[in-house]
Amino acid sequence: MNRVALLIALGYLGLGLVAGGIYVSSVAKFVGYSETIFRFEGPGQVRVESANFTQDPGTENWTIRITWRFVNNGRLPIILQSFLFELYVDNRSDPTPWYVGGKQALEFHRTGSFFLDRTIAPTIDPGGYYEWPWGVNATGPDTSKIVRDPGTGKVWIVLTDLRIVFFVADVESRQEFFPSDLYLGV
Repeated sequence: MNRVALLIALGYLGLGLVAGGIYVSSVAKFVGYSETIFRFEGPGQVRVESANFTQDPGTENWTIRITWRFVNNGRLPIILQSFLFELYVDNRSDPTPWYVGGKQALEFHRTGSFFLDRTIAPTIDPGGYYEWPWGVNATGPDTSKIVRDPGTGKVWIVLTDLRIVFFVADVESRQEFFPSDLYLGV
């Protein structure tokens, strides 16, 4: 066989091996990317880890603290850029369900959020989590809308309109996720 032909054949074989390696690498990256998004958007991955309503002694003022937990069970890191939610306190002395139109307008309400630049936003490693504490002091006439359940003594909260913007690390694709509403007795 001609030596030039042999060199050309070996060159094509080398190019084929490089192309095969690139193909396998890109498929693995795509599978990891897809699985990370799928798992992060699954049930229980964004949840309230703890919540506390404390009434200040001798006043009608309240201190409200909620700790959110964001869990990454995927294969790639997640950059958590922003999170937004609406908090309502369900006055259960009114038997109307919280989701019936107009009831929320009569209840205690606050908005919670963070919006960070992607370069400083928290990164959640695979198998890890990030906890974000949020709090507010409720004062003034709004505090009369915070009423403990007469039967259980709990304050019932509704967390609605949850919206998360995140990136899977090393991928320029912005993802939005809208978790389900939460209804909790605290």
